[in-house]
Amino acid sequence: MFEYKIHNKPYYENLEKQLIEKVRKWFANKDPKSVAILGVSGGKDSTVCLALLVRALGPKRIIPVLIPNDFQADIDDSHDICWEVAAIEKPWVVNIGPMYEYLCNFIVQKSKAVSLSPVLETNTPARLRMTTLYAVAAQMGGYVCNTGNKSEAYVGYCTKWGDAVGDFAIIGDLTCTEVTELGVAMGIPERFMLKKPSDGMSGKTDEEKLGFTYAQLDEYLINGKANVPADVVERIERMHNNPNLKTKLVHFYDE
Repeated sequence: MFEYKIHNKPYYENLEKQLIEKVRKWFANKDPKSVAILGVSGGKDSTVCLALLVRALGPKRIIPVLIPNDFQADIDDSHDICWEVAAIEKPWVVNIGPMYEYLCNFIVQKSKAVSLSPVLETNTPARLRMTTLYAVAAQMGGYVCNTGNKSEAYVGYCTKWGDAVGDFAIIGDLTCTEVTELGVAMGIPERFMLKKPSDGMSGKTDEEKLGFTYAQLDEYLINGKANVPADVVERIERMHNNPNLKTKLVHFYDE
């Protein structure tokens, strides 16, 4: 279980107010009647974003979308989050399984390959999910929330044209640790905030795939490399400096 300690609860209470006000101002400048669309994965990032959006705009202006690829082990968590965090009983549920299967079968056939490449298998679901969110936004007249955090963006742990994009990002300036502490300070149930982060596709946790913990990454981002093992520092810096992994989250001030 993710270990955390809220060192300054008043700071996070003030941060919550600031982020809520930014959401309200951003939507007021765009279209006061528009809706916010976000994918609810069952993880802490989308959970905190959902909580902030609901407190800023109210549940009637939020469309949470659950996007399983046929099977999602923790989809019950996603439903529970929508209800317990946002009082939304019936989120949109879009199964991308048939689309993913058709596309993969077509590519295998055309490429005359024996199997799919790992890159295609991992990244295609994320891109289909983002396509789904923008389709909902186009139909309902809304804007897509990017739910990524600073830690993921720093090492490029996201998919280009998938979860790396959005019309605005609420928590893009917060590390993974800060997202957890903010969520706990907001009163979000701990079973949602203390889950091991995972991409929901590979069967591994984020930290297993990264090769280091978010605590180590956040220590590096906040305090530098002094208290981080040398091999972890090397891996973090190699990932950050890889031009193929570079990502830029959309923040409120980007127009």
